[in-house]
Amino acid sequence: MARARWMTEYGYRELVRESQRSLPP
Repeated sequence: MARARWMTEYGYRELVRESQRSLPP
């Protein structure tokens, strides 16, 4: 289960980073 949680957190972080990058400065 720990691995699943890690993958979820990693995916969420990547998603947030992508959304922030797409947003204008």
